[in-house]
Amino acid sequence: MCCDILNLFAGPSLAQQWQQAHPEVRGEIGSQACAVQIGQGVFGPVLRDD
Repeated sequence: MCCDILNLFAGPSLAQQWQQAHPEVRGEIGSQACAVQIGQGVFGPVLRDD
């Protein structure tokens, strides 16, 4: 996954509001769980708890 724009929001409704206000930016709204999964895949052991 490669992103030109990455924004973090307090919740999906705020992300939807931002997306509606910026129709020129194409993309999908992902969940926190999805972001964690992608982050673990990209950064691997750097994100380990131990």
